[in-house]
Amino acid sequence: MNAKKRNYSLVIIGMFILLQLGVKAQCSADFSYNVTGLQVQFNDLSDPGTGYTIVQWFWDFGYGGTSMQPNPSVMYSSYGDYLVTLIITSDNTGTTCTDSKSYLVSVYDVPAVDFYFSSPCLNEPVQFTVDESVTDIGAVSVFDWNFGDGATSNNQNPTHIYSNPGTYQIILTIVDTLGLSNSVSHEVELYPLPTANFEFYQACLGSTTQFTDYSVAASGYITTWEWDFGDGTTQTVNHPDDPDVEHIYINTWTFAVTLTVTTSDGCQNTVIRQVQVSESPLAEFNWEDACYGMPIPFYDLTSSGLDIISWYWDFGDTASGSSNTSVSQNPNHVFSAPGNYTVTLVVTNVAGCDDTISHDLTAEELPDVSMTISNDHPEINEPVQFMGVSSSNISTWFWDFGDGGSAITQNPEYLYNAYGQYLVSLTVTDLDGCENETSQMIHVYPPPFFPDSNAIWNTIGKNNLLNANWHFRYGIIGDTLMSTTKDSFVYHQIYQLDDTTLTMSHSTYFGAIRTTADKKVFVKLPDLPESLLYDYSLVVGDTAWFTVGGGVCEDQPEFWEESHYKVVSLIDSVVLLNNETRNRWHFQDGDTWIEGLGSVEWFGLFNPLITSYSYCGDSYSFACFKEDDRALYIDQPDCETCFCDMLLSVDEPSYHTSFLSIFPNPVKDRVHLSINNQEVNNGQYQVF
Repeated sequence: MNAKKRNYSLVIIGMFILLQLGVKAQCSADFSYNVTGLQVQFNDLSDPGTGYTIVQWFWDFGYGGTSMQPNPSVMYSSYGDYLVTLIITSDNTGTTCTDSKSYLVSVYDVPAVDFYFSSPCLNEPVQFTVDESVTDIGAVSVFDWNFGDGATSNNQNPTHIYSNPGTYQIILTIVDTLGLSNSVSHEVELYPLPTANFEFYQACLGSTTQFTDYSVAASGYITTWEWDFGDGTTQTVNHPDDPDVEHIYINTWTFAVTLTVTTSDGCQNTVIRQVQVSESPLAEFNWEDACYGMPIPFYDLTSSGLDIISWYWDFGDTASGSSNTSVSQNPNHVFSAPGNYTVTLVVTNVAGCDDTISHDLTAEELPDVSMTISNDHPEINEPVQFMGVSSSNISTWFWDFGDGGSAITQNPEYLYNAYGQYLVSLTVTDLDGCENETSQMIHVYPPPFFPDSNAIWNTIGKNNLLNANWHFRYGIIGDTLMSTTKDSFVYHQIYQLDDTTLTMSHSTYFGAIRTTADKKVFVKLPDLPESLLYDYSLVVGDTAWFTVGGGVCEDQPEFWEESHYKVVSLIDSVVLLNNETRNRWHFQDGDTWIEGLGSVEWFGLFNPLITSYSYCGDSYSFACFKEDDRALYIDQPDCETCFCDMLLSVDEPSYHTSFLSIFPNPVKDRVHLSINNQEVNNGQYQVF
């Protein structure tokens, strides 16, 4: 029995073992774990078996600690290797299944890891760097980088260039010497590069060159501008300061100027431009004496190794309007008022380099100047005293007498030897070099001779008694010698021609005249003493005394001894018909004399002697004066009356036959022949 029982038991035991083995095959224990330092997270991964449900978990953590939780977290007190076992029990309606799983868990800290990177800029290398303040580089055996765009690297600190914009996930995984690994990831957003750009004005030696920034940030804003001027000098400008800068080059050369701009995103770009530094001109100028009201010459004295192509002058004289500036190289300027001015010259050479120079000057007042002339109507060869007048400090006097003559004294005396009108100019220069000028016209007359022949005074009169018009003429013809109590004088004979036609003319001797060097004319009438007739030396206020008086009645003048006078009220001049200028005297009694002609008032030649203006009630009007067949003065427009028949020469008309008259005879210049055609049908004339 007992043996059977033992056999049975064995069988039973064997069957039990088989049964247990069969149940065990239906469930399977397993787990995973995650070690973080001393903290270990266990996670159940068991299979309960088909139709079974895990009803119990039993954890043995290898250091005496246990847990009945499916996914326990355990804090170990020290690092080390621990044999951890999980036993599960599954149940299927009373039938159970038990299984276990053990792992040697190494409780060690995983390697810490982190990294950082430079500004992620498109198409520029991005530097990825393991952060050594976090990561123990010496304990890392593997670096595994994933740049998020399909590219990888096993370098410790790689660089990578992204060619497309966007956001990328960067993962760094490391494995340490214990075989522990860890990973860290960061997102990287790629930024576009800024556009670096600048311009500059022509770079000129010793002058300020302006560099103007035109850079643009496609993202963010520019924070830094780094200028390198190529000559060893640099300048950095930080936002928000003005990025435009200036620089002065001290050498001529072609310099590579670099501008590097950095944006708020950390992206950077650079531009390089060649800057040629050219020689600058050195502006300078001077000027002649600066005198108000006179053109002042300005002279450009600029020195330059390159050709000057433009000049710009500013005379500081805004009151002169458009004349205040000039683009001529050597301009003239007339200042609008005396005073102080700042004159500026800007010159530019072919390289575009310019220079500016300014000088202060004073436009001095012009010296005042005037002249006085002792006689502005002198005769030929008559001394004329000229006097220069000025209150300024005059250093030089220069007279131009208008006929080619000149003088350099203040008060010269001068003789004109030819008739004419002359513009006399006086130019003075003061101690400041300023000049001023004044001028005055002077009329130089021929000597005031009184006609001695071939002269006619023509008067138109009306006889009150006869109620008839008549023409009264005097002509000077020939010479005669007369004696006075002291001296003998040559007189010019006066003939009276009192009719209207020369064919009926009576050239009766009437009297004689003589002239003197002191501009006087005397008359000697039959049976009367010599008397003054004209005095051309009189000035305003002077009195002319006469010893003969007279009147005109019934076509005949009558004269007698009588003392009377005329007072000069005004002296002016008159231009004769031959354009000759003569002095003219006006008297208080209404008489008017012209030098060399005599009276041109109501009775002509003898008018100064006439004292009875209404003698017999006749009336008279002076018509004209003619000399050497030249009309010099006409007071009446009736030329037919005055000049158609007039004595031309010395002798009286000659009568050859009853039908022919010839005058004058002898002749000078021209002869008149009068023929009565009613008495002559055919004739031949011969003139010698």
